Amino acid sequence: MRHRETERTLEAGQTSHFETELFDLTELLLDIEVGEAYTVALELVYGAEKLVFRYNRLEQVMTIDRTKMRQGGRGTRSFKLYVDRTLSLRIYVDRGAVEAFFQYGEEAATVAIFPEEDVRPTLRVFSDVDVEQLTGVLWELEPVPLRAGLTIQKRAVMRGFYLRIDCSFFVQTYIFFLIASR
Repeated sequence: MRHRETERTLEAGQTSHFETELFDLTELLLDIEVGEAYTVALELVYGAEKLVFRYNRLEQVMTIDRTKMRQGGRGTRSFKLYVDRTLSLRIYVDRGAVEAFFQYGEEAATVAIFPEEDVRPTLRVFSDVDVEQLTGVLWELEPVPLRAGLTIQKRAVMRGFYLRIDCSFFVQTYIFFLIASR
């Protein structure tokens, strides 16, 4: 659930670079009027690591690039995505995964992330030339309660793994299992 009081409006016009810090758990709605830009890249930066979403307007291809993440599966994934004027994204960021919906759910992707540094992610948006406009809104999300008094805590504190349970199209539950160490 969103913390309504944390709502932040994002807005920039005629720019080729935009940057803002995200919350540990974030919901982000973003619309980018690409204009004459051939490429638009969104980076989720975790210290020295980053996850990149790169859109090529001429080829109409979105590429998800994990090569700058140190742990977990590395590589790229590409898929066709038609954007007329506005690239629309809904992105959910938490400590173990990023879920992105492109063009109002026309395409979707879930990416497991394992950043080594325990830092809040930063969103960076780049383009080869100025985009016409960037607008959006972001909110801090509440941690998922597992049971009364127990919520998912920062992964860096303890070793463990997440189990993802698909409850519906828009809702996923992540359960953190602890591995005891002595």
